[in-house]
Amino acid sequence: MKTNKKAWLSAMATIVLVAVIGLVFAFKPFTKAKERAETRWYYTHPTSAASIPAAILNGDNWAKEDPGNQTGCLALGNIPCTLLVDASVMTSEDLEAYFLTEYSDNAVTILNNAESKKFAP
Repeated sequence: MKTNKKAWLSAMATIVLVAVIGLVFAFKPFTKAKERAETRWYYTHPTSAASIPAAILNGDNWAKEDPGNQTGCLALGNIPCTLLVDASVMTSEDLEAYFLTEYSDNAVTILNNAESKKFAP
């Protein structure tokens, strides 16, 4: 009887050990997600309400450097003030390509993703 009990305890210990090892290796170690580097672009075009969609999609209407005239920027509005894009976007041509790939060349989507907005004059 003692040998049966000993064999049973040994088998149970083995099962528990295998289960613990399985649980330890079942999960990937926690790694912090890589944050993508972003660059802020500034919308600089004095837009009238009629030309908003086309003007937003034009990369020449955006500047990588702060033009210093970003007054009235809020969380609401019908034109963007600032937009965060991938740091690989270096030129206005890159920005237009980014608009196509990331926002499907949709001015409304760009506006919705703008970091800050303002109302057209």
